[in-house]
Parts: sequence; C-alpha cells; structure tokens
Amino acid sequence: MENVGDFYVRMLTNIDLFRGETIGLSIIFAWLGLFTMIYLFILASLILRARSSAAENRFMFMLLVAEGFKASFDWKFLYPFGPEMMPIFQYVRVVWYFFLILSLFLYVSVCAFYPVRFLGFMHRAKVRNNIYWILPLLSLFIVSWMVMYNNGIAGAFGGMYYVKCLTVSQQPIYESYPIIDGIYETSCFNIPEYHPYAYFIAESTPLGVLLVWSQVIFSFISLIFMRSAQKILESSVSNL
Repeated sequence: MENVGDFYVRMLTNIDLFRGETIGLSIIFAWLGLFTMIYLFILASLILRARSSAAENRFMFMLLVAEGFKASFDWKFLYPFGPEMMPIFQYVRVVWYFFLILSLFLYVSVCAFYPVRFLGFMHRAKVRNNIYWILPLLSLFIVSWMVMYNNGIAGAFGGMYYVKCLTVSQQPIYESYPIIDGIYETSCFNIPEYHPYAYFIAESTPLGVLLVWSQVIFSFISLIFMRSAQKILESSVSNL
C-alpha cells in the first residue's frame, strides 16, 4: 500500500495538462488555499483586536474571514481522503456557501461606511453598528432556507462522487453521496504509471453556479459604490 508521502511525490511529479494529469495541481491549489485562509484569518484577528468596538474593524474582520474561507474551496485534495469523508465535505460546502452569501452582502454594504448617492440611509451610525450581526444572521437564514427548500444539501448545491482507479485494465470504482441508484459514467486515464489514484467529483446545481457567478456582479456593484463615494468626497473637499 502506497504511503501518503509517496502519493504526494507521485502526483506532484506527474503533472501534464495535455494528458489530464491534474491531481498534482489540485493538491497545490488546495494547500495554497489553506495557507491563504490562515493568513487572512490572522489578519482579520489583528484588525479586530486593534479596535474591536469600531464598526469599520468589525466589517473588515467579517470580510477577511469570509474571503479566507472562500479561498480554501478545495479541501478534498489536501490529503488522499477516502469516501467516508463525503458527508463532512458536504457540510463544509454549506459553510462555504454561507460565507459566499455573506461576502455578497458585505460587498454592497460598503455604502454604510462611504457616502453613496441615493443610499444615504445606509450611512447612519445605527446601520453601521449593527451590520456585524445582521448580515451573518441573514446569510445563515438564506443558506438554511436553500437547503430545506431543496430537500437537503445535494438538492441545493449538488451531490458528490468518489472515483477510484486501481489499474488501466480495471473499471473505476465509485461511490456517491447521497447514495444514488443507477450507473455513473466515468473513466480512468489510460496511463499505467499514473495508477492507482482517486479523486472526488463535486456536482453543481444551477443555484450553486448562480451564487458563484454572482460574486462578479456584486463586485462591480461595490466598485460603482466606491467610485460614487470617491466623487462625493472629492466634491466635498473642493467646496471647502
């Protein structure tokens, strides 16, 4: 049985995009995402400790925590996990989508700290001082509603498959979570030296895809808000 160290070495030294040997790249991205998450979590804690009562610091703390967890999107390749981890990965996906929804609200909530035309009510101190608990609570409600309305995590965000390829001559072995009757069509690389290997397939639903791509739209909205605030501030300075 191959040990973990040998598996890492074999996957990291056999990366070929043209032949589809990308598990090594997935391992690299997974560990980079983990280090990025830890770095952003540390930075967030330092910002909160500097002025824990300031609304601006609380806002930035939440934003960094949300972006940090989103950076670690591919936990599955940190270690050669087995199929028994699929239920845990599904719960991690729910947490990931919670932080994704929270980040969307945070993007458009910059108007609470900068003067944006037609959104002056957001600039009130009462709004700024309560964002840090209202937005997480709202995000939790939304992601919980999505899961319940779609009859579970798989219905809301997609199920998972674990595929194991032992040799070129053997058919791939796969397991699904939740368990689905029927045959799942998949295949293994026709590369003897790349075997054995295993990987996870995380399915996506239209709802999940929409949430992921909505980050682009909300980022542009935030950028427009920031640009509007910059013009208002520049106009205020010039009128002094």
